[in-house]
Amino acid sequence: MIDKGANPPFQGLDPMGRKRKTDSPLPKYVYLAKGRYVYRPYRDGKIRGEILLCPGDSPISKVWQAYEAAIAEHDVKRSLSWLFAEYFKSDLFRSKAVRTRKDYESYAKRILGAKLRNGSLFGEVEIDRLTPGVIRKFMDSRPAKVTANRELAFMSAVFSWAYERDMVKLNPCKGVSRNVEKPREVYVLDDDYLLVYQLAGKRYRYLQPIMELAYLCRLRLAEVLDLTKANIKPNGLLIVRRKNSRGNITTWTPRLRAAVDQALALPRKIAQLHDDKHHLIPSRDGGRLRESTVQTAWQRLIKEALESGLEQRFTCHDLKAKGITDTERADKLAASGHRDPRMLNVYDRLPPLVKPSKE
Repeated sequence: MIDKGANPPFQGLDPMGRKRKTDSPLPKYVYLAKGRYVYRPYRDGKIRGEILLCPGDSPISKVWQAYEAAIAEHDVKRSLSWLFAEYFKSDLFRSKAVRTRKDYESYAKRILGAKLRNGSLFGEVEIDRLTPGVIRKFMDSRPAKVTANRELAFMSAVFSWAYERDMVKLNPCKGVSRNVEKPREVYVLDDDYLLVYQLAGKRYRYLQPIMELAYLCRLRLAEVLDLTKANIKPNGLLIVRRKNSRGNITTWTPRLRAAVDQALALPRKIAQLHDDKHHLIPSRDGGRLRESTVQTAWQRLIKEALESGLEQRFTCHDLKAKGITDTERADKLAASGHRDPRMLNVYDRLPPLVKPSKE
């Protein structure tokens, strides 16, 4: 039960509009207005909207009863779990790509389920108690340091969203440094590429044009699957990249033209009437193929390739790195679409060839 004696006596208007004094205290932020009692919660430095409690002629005991019911319903615990739930209901979250939403939901599940030393869950911590120091300790406690970086980025995005809407006073993730990540160094050899490509033709025909487009146009898997007939231009293939990378047009070569033709020849049950709906790599119904479908087939293909003499396991994303590595040095940044030259440290995976110094 809430302590009713903690508030000073209420002074206000009775239902008839006359000034009166009463020794019966009202709950904090409860007022008599326009002939009825209302509750206006105070949160984050602001008075929030009115919540109607009961008529103005109700006894004080009835006011307290309605107030306690209101705070039980409306004054939820502002925990990290609550904040994530609010974000997942937002238009911003719903506007994200399907893969991004799934990744965010996966990060949230791991973050909220992380156990603290006292046995409670991290998701139960009130957001007003989170500081950069608390976030740093959380980062240090995570077993997978690279995954912890993704979790940090997700939490920072949620707090930035909440800060813009006056739901939090600060973003506790700001200023928290990421864990050091060692760049991936896998470079796909031509012989390994050819081996996997030939095996794909026997079981997963659609993987062949995916491999070629990822390599020749230096694309992420999602970007390959985004391609439609509308991307086919007279001077080349229009590349629209994700993650704020720059797009470009990859000019036609016989090999690129063959890869596009191979994609267009893939069977599809429904022929899309509009070019922007006609995906180069189709699903069974002719729409966009799911990344999860490709990844499942890829893992099976690589397992078979390892049994057939593949020297080194590689991913679809490694084909983008191979494409950037095999591009002329002066063209690497523009061809990759990256805005930051430092990204070449991640995707350019062979040392540059240089001439010996003059004797």
